[in-house]
Amino acid sequence: MNKYLSIITLSIVLCAFSEAQASGVNGSFQVSATVSASCSVSTNDLNFGNYNSGQNGDLDATGQLGVACTNDTSYTIDVGTGLYGNGSSRKLKSGNSATASLNYQIYKDAGRNSVWGEGSGGASKVATGTGGQQSHAMYGRIPAGQSGMPTGAYSDHVIVEVTF
Repeated sequence: MNKYLSIITLSIVLCAFSEAQASGVNGSFQVSATVSASCSVSTNDLNFGNYNSGQNGDLDATGQLGVACTNDTSYTIDVGTGLYGNGSSRKLKSGNSATASLNYQIYKDAGRNSVWGEGSGGASKVATGTGGQQSHAMYGRIPAGQSGMPTGAYSDHVIVEVTF
């Protein structure tokens, strides 16, 4: 019996010794990340179709710009005057003639009252990002009464700038 008592005593002493020796320290570290403001832009062409020289009515077209900006990022969209614009107007040029052109304009509103971008001296459209793509309609117009242009395809190349 004494032999068993010694083993039990020894076990208790060893357990107490192990617990007394065990100690620990705590440390911590910080986890962080930064979400940077960013935007991307996508466009589709603004295609007027056929314009008849000297036609009586304006020729209108609608296109879309897509802008995706980080959530809560304010941005502005500016539409340039194009390759052939001169500050207050935009022009479509014919590949068949160095001088043949059609005047046109791009507007921010369906009523075609507010010229969009450098074609009006810098008017831009302001929005706030949602984290997803936002669609912005652009409204084009070739004014009536332009005549004397030779047949052919007329085009321009316009740069869209998103500032955030």
